[in-house]
Amino acid sequence: MNFTKACTFSGYDNLEGDSTVAALFEDGHLTDTLEGEGQIILDDTVFYVQSGGQAADTGILKGNGFLAHVKDGVKTRNGQHLLSIVVDEGEIHTGDAVHQEVDKAARRKTTANHSATHLLQSSLRNVLGDGVHQAGSFVGPDYLRVNEMINAGYPVTKEIMDIEEARKTGATALFDEKYGDKVRVVTMGDVSKEFCAGCHVNSTSEIGVCKIVSEESIGSDTRRITAKTGMAAYDEFAAQQKMLENIASAAKSKGIKNIDEKVEASYDQMKAMNKEIEDLKNQIFTLKARDWAGEAINVNGIQILVRRADGMDAKALKDITANLKGDHPDMAVVLAGANDGKVVFVAGCGKDAVARGLKAGALVKTAAQICSGNGGGKPDLAQAGGKDASKVDEALSTIRSEMEKLAAAE
Repeated sequence: MNFTKACTFSGYDNLEGDSTVAALFEDGHLTDTLEGEGQIILDDTVFYVQSGGQAADTGILKGNGFLAHVKDGVKTRNGQHLLSIVVDEGEIHTGDAVHQEVDKAARRKTTANHSATHLLQSSLRNVLGDGVHQAGSFVGPDYLRVNEMINAGYPVTKEIMDIEEARKTGATALFDEKYGDKVRVVTMGDVSKEFCAGCHVNSTSEIGVCKIVSEESIGSDTRRITAKTGMAAYDEFAAQQKMLENIASAAKSKGIKNIDEKVEASYDQMKAMNKEIEDLKNQIFTLKARDWAGEAINVNGIQILVRRADGMDAKALKDITANLKGDHPDMAVVLAGANDGKVVFVAGCGKDAVARGLKAGALVKTAAQICSGNGGGKPDLAQAGGKDASKVDEALSTIRSEMEKLAAAE
């Protein structure tokens, strides 16, 4: 896109303005007329384009016989503001007069978020030291990503300064950008002074309220904080308030006061009940193991037990099998539990059975393969799964015969 005509930006103080179409592009090619979707460059624009982490403005363009909406914008290599537009009515021609209107509500939110970004960066540096560096951000109308939160009321000034003079004032650059001889410095009271070409509030009090909604690691020594400002932040607080009220209602509490203590007490009670349940399960499994041990057949001194236990999950089968082979060193056990068309096989072999050549891993693998599955494990305890529960009986019959042959061998 080789277009060199200058384009000025007057959108810091104006969100509406009149201009002239300097150039139109369709599919990346210069054109004199545009219908549908394309790009436009204006002689002077109030639309901020994506730069320095700040999202591009959106809004509308209108003129004699046409109406278009701006959906995005970027800065070209020659410094012009290139707006991505969709012509909704009529057609636009090079040289047409245009009236521009930025989406004021979206710009106001983005401006508050951008100013909050500076305050948050300043707060982090104050708390954690000058070693903290902002590695990037996205500043849009709905959220911002930075490294910490602070909310204070300071006047915000913007000045164009010689770059060397700006550096002497202690102004810092958040982004790894190239600068010309002149830079724009944004100062917020005595808490923040940074190079920035973005849009900002006139007083930090305009930010309203800032709330961190998440914090996460995104790499070595790098963390991301997501925060919201203004009404978006208020909505977060309101949502949390509603959540606390719902929790209080479920806990049969008259209000949210001390609800955290009640939830913690309920959680401790639940843990105690779960432990009691686990103890009862262990007692049941022990009783079942004793009952099932009586079903084992003796083959040449090895106790062989093969049975179905449908409806039991893998953990229950494993616990019972572990009890059986632990209490009976001469026992080899294979249990199968079918649920929802699938099957779990668990095998356990006491040390005497293992010494006679019965291996739990090999047994469950054979059974699972018959049921279109696979698996394996250690010689004394193993688990495998199958996809075809209709072949469980066939698999157990095959395994029983194999176990009897192994036990009968001297």
